[in-house]
Amino acid sequence: MVGDLLMLCPGTPHLTAGQQSIKRAADVAGSLLLLILTAPLTIAAAILVRLSSAGPAILVQTRVGANGKEFSLYKLRTMIAGAEQETGPVMATAADPRITWIGRILRALRIDELPQLLNVLMGEMSLVGPRPERPHFVSLYRERFPAYELRFMVKPGITGLAQIYCRYSAAPELKLHFDLKYIYNYSLARDARILLRTLVTVLQPSFAQGFKEQPVWPPVTSGD
Repeated sequence: MVGDLLMLCPGTPHLTAGQQSIKRAADVAGSLLLLILTAPLTIAAAILVRLSSAGPAILVQTRVGANGKEFSLYKLRTMIAGAEQETGPVMATAADPRITWIGRILRALRIDELPQLLNVLMGEMSLVGPRPERPHFVSLYRERFPAYELRFMVKPGITGLAQIYCRYSAAPELKLHFDLKYIYNYSLARDARILLRTLVTVLQPSFAQGFKEQPVWPPVTSGD
């Protein structure tokens, strides 16, 4: 699927200087407005996180952004503190025991992502774009999907085309297909439509549900 998309869209995807300026202006204005409007909800959620389990309310994770540069992403903690201390980076499953009771609610309604508006304001992310992954998973995907590198031609986003059409547990190649479709066909109008569709997606908690079981990544071979 990804290969077919690249055949139909040759060349390296990029945003023009004008598109980047307009998109950045929209990001600054939008993130400021949303930070103000959602501040009471974010503060209330942070207090519940802090009171419901030991550990900080805000989780800081290293993610990979535009041009492959790493940055610190902010989100409300939805799992027990030190959830990956023994396992290392792993995907969340539907009945993941590491997720707290308040965390399940925050994940279902995407409230845990609200602190990322600060990342948008600081210029590390955009309101709309491919979701930023952690370095561990980026390494896996880069090996398996050569086209994965094209995702870093734009800033990552809080929401994106893959997030409104795919569930959390969707195959990475399917998400990549929608990410590349977004980048190759970028427009400010499409960003607006994605933001509106995101509101509908938020009302469907099943989209945020984790994997039925932990995915196993087969080793990469020369013929893969």
